[in-house]
Amino acid sequence: MTAPFRGLGIFLRGLNPANVSRTAIGFKEAGASVALLMAESNDGSRPKPDVIASYASALRDVADCRIWIWTFPGRADLATMSALYACELAEKVSADGICLDVEVAFKQQKSAARDLVATAIDGIKEGRALAVSSYPIAAFHPTMPWAEMSAGLGWPQIYDTAGDRKLARRAISEWRTRHGGVAFVSPTLAAYESAKRKDGAGQLWSDFQNVCLDDAGKCDVPGVTIWSDPSLDHKEREVCARIAGLLRGVP
Repeated sequence: MTAPFRGLGIFLRGLNPANVSRTAIGFKEAGASVALLMAESNDGSRPKPDVIASYASALRDVADCRIWIWTFPGRADLATMSALYACELAEKVSADGICLDVEVAFKQQKSAARDLVATAIDGIKEGRALAVSSYPIAAFHPTMPWAEMSAGLGWPQIYDTAGDRKLARRAISEWRTRHGGVAFVSPTLAAYESAKRKDGAGQLWSDFQNVCLDDAGKCDVPGVTIWSDPSLDHKEREVCARIAGLLRGVP
């Protein structure tokens, strides 16, 4: 089976028209094959559609990236609107997929989570993929509507949990159970705390090994996403390129 998401993806937020070219060069340096452009942040902010389109064009032309749209709804009562807007942007920029970042606003909100996912499924055009991203371990967040979120691809956010290999691999296993198996789960690793780390590049590489390598030392995930572009420095981009190279060898 060919995995519907492969390679290295990087989340992109804080879109600024002045940074389009520089960002595209950075994605190429990192070996990214997918760029995830923000439709909506949890504070309700939305980049202008034309700005998103300019990023999509540059990332395709310069870095040869496929484009995904991601949305982080901060209000459960606006779930349908958030999903519809993400679908509209995906159509505008001919995106390959949509990622729903379902977090704190949806705790104890089964109906809203169901609406978010169902609206996205109904709204995306045929041939586009859907991913759901959230916390890594279900038992640590028991009020999340996990059943309602179990659609499409699974992208567990394995951030602090990445430091504990046992927990990290448990997260991968849990998400595979909910999202259809090995080919359908790609973890998200964090670089967002790099400014606080003495060795952000070393930490990112260590996290990758804990999360993505099996007991034989082989990478067993089809893809990895990184949160997020503004937090990556030059050395971390080199690690990203190393990870991207390993992912290209995953059958």
